[in-house]
Amino acid sequence: MSKRIEFDEIPEPKGPVTPTGDEMQEKIKNQVKKDSEKLTKYPTIKPELNMYNIEETKDAIKAICGIGNAVSSSLADDGKITLGDYPKFIGPVISLPAAISGIAEVPEELADLTEQEKDELITLVRESLEVGDKAEEVTVKILNIIYEIKAFVDFIK
Repeated sequence: MSKRIEFDEIPEPKGPVTPTGDEMQEKIKNQVKKDSEKLTKYPTIKPELNMYNIEETKDAIKAICGIGNAVSSSLADDGKITLGDYPKFIGPVISLPAAISGIAEVPEELADLTEQEKDELITLVRESLEVGDKAEEVTVKILNIIYEIKAFVDFIK
């Protein structure tokens, strides 16, 4: 078991001073804007390349869908998320390490997305969230969320 770090044990930062909350928020906003401009819809489909599979993208989509289902289910019970709802979040939380560890590969996977892979992602979302005809639109929104999470992870590294 790892040792819990107390606040007074955290060493003083070396190098430049940490930016203020406003500066960090502005930096994140600019990075997300720049990154999300790259992914406003599906990237150009280039079936002749297809050097990557879509496993990391699928892991990230499954994690987002799992969190969405847990939230939806929790809210359906009594209109709020309470400690009693924690079992609904166990599966999604367990899937987060796989989703985040491979998130850096998602843009490469999407850059050479084939039509078949695009359909596979849409089907995954349709089956995971039961969104029916809105599956393609929801898939795009989820991919944008994933891309913003990637930008945030890159920012805090």
